[in-house]
Amino acid sequence: MNKSNLIKETIILSILLIPLIIMLVIWNRLPEKLPLHWNINGEIDRDGPKYVFLLLNIGLYLLFLVIPKIDPRKKNYTIFTVSYYKLRLIFTTYFSLFSLVVFYNALYSNVNFEKLFPVTILFLFALLGNYFGTIRSNYFVGIRTPWTLNNDEVWKKTHLLAGRLWIACGIVGGFISWSLNMPFASYFAIALMVVMVILPVVYSYVYYQRIIKVEE
Repeated sequence: MNKSNLIKETIILSILLIPLIIMLVIWNRLPEKLPLHWNINGEIDRDGPKYVFLLLNIGLYLLFLVIPKIDPRKKNYTIFTVSYYKLRLIFTTYFSLFSLVVFYNALYSNVNFEKLFPVTILFLFALLGNYFGTIRSNYFVGIRTPWTLNNDEVWKKTHLLAGRLWIACGIVGGFISWSLNMPFASYFAIALMVVMVILPVVYSYVYYQRIIKVEE
């Protein structure tokens, strides 16, 4: 590993370790169970042992390391190495902040989770969409349909469309969701995310059929 890659991994590991170290420091002050899931109204409907949060980011970090090694199209990862690193950085930062908010709320119980999830998830979509245009064909990251995986041109066009769609809908939708009352904020965010996923899938099919007709 060269110096540049070592620095990049150190940054991700630092972000990963911050909530874990904080959690170990306040371990005895935290309840035995912490929230793991919230319903459409932003209310906690499932919790679990607190050690789950020790495994969450570590598991995510290891998963992202393994993916390029087991993907049948592993060679393509060298083409979008920079974007893949940024995607790893985004996910690690998001889940680290999520863990910190959960810890804070467990100690002080004054964090409003109602709008936190729909708004932050939409903004997460926007961040991810910013790098979609540079992702190349693979089996784990991106809009993986039979048509994108079968044709590189369809993959490229679909991800360019999805990237723009996710950025626009993520940013605008995040602000709109914040302005709505619950549970409408959640309903709106879910409906918008469905559109953000379905449209690129439909586009990939339509564009693939167009290419097939031209080739015939």
